[in-house]
Amino acid sequence: MEDYLLSDELFWNLPGHSILTLGGLYLVKVRLESTSLIFIDKARFSEALNKLELVSSKWRVAFEKKVQREITSRLNLWQNYLADYWNSPDDHGDAYVREVRWRVMLQLLIEAVAGNFNEKKILKALDERLKFSFKPGEFIWPEELSGKYNEQDYWFLYGNLPTKPVAK
Repeated sequence: MEDYLLSDELFWNLPGHSILTLGGLYLVKVRLESTSLIFIDKARFSEALNKLELVSSKWRVAFEKKVQREITSRLNLWQNYLADYWNSPDDHGDAYVREVRWRVMLQLLIEAVAGNFNEKKILKALDERLKFSFKPGEFIWPEELSGKYNEQDYWFLYGNLPTKPVAK
């Protein structure tokens, strides 16, 4: 983890063709917290979280720079998806359940760092526009994750996008 934080790489290759990013790590963390791990796995998971916290505290500036770079990257992916959706709802509406992971990662990453930065303003504007198209409803990811993503902060996981344009 320390090597990753101190590197210039945003997407760190791991053995087995996996790629490490902080946003991906936070998604996995939430998923693992919502599963029933056996005692040995819980201990290893807890140890890994403690190491992550230690390294991110020790190298706080590097951690925050890495988070900021990933926020920019994930925001671009989210903006691109939404632009595609708004241009062609029939072609892109069904992808929302998958593509919303970029928005979730953004929320998790923003919660990991303090301060106001331009990406927050851009995300707020995107959220405001998204709310015009969004159809509130049930939690769209696996039910076991719903307790980890509250409806107030993760409202975009409680509903979907229609495949037909919303009349304004």
